[in-house]
Amino acid sequence: MNNNCPTHLTIGRKYFYFSQDIMYFEGSINYTFVHLQTGRKDVMAQTIGRVATKTDEGFVRISRKHLVNRQYIRVVHRDYVELLDKSILPIARRRRGNL
Repeated sequence: MNNNCPTHLTIGRKYFYFSQDIMYFEGSINYTFVHLQTGRKDVMAQTIGRVATKTDEGFVRISRKHLVNRQYIRVVHRDYVELLDKSILPIARRRRGNL
C-alpha cells in the first residue's frame, strides 16, 4: 500500500474517516469513541469488534477496549503503549504478542 495515498475507512452507513487521521478507537459497551489526531473525539453506535473488522492492517487491537493506529505509537512498554500525543493506553496480557 502506498503511504501517500489516503485510506478511506467506512464504518456503517454514516461514519467516514481517513485511517491516517485516527489515532485510536476506544470501546464502551455498544459505542466506540474515535480519537482523531486533531484532538476531536467522535462517538459511533458500533461495537469495537465491528469497527475492528472494518479497519486495515495499520490498526492493532491492544486490549478489549482499545484499537490503535500503529503510526501513532511512540513507545511500547510491557504493560502499556505511549502514543505521540502522550496518551497512555494499557496492553492486555493476551494481546502483548500483537505488537
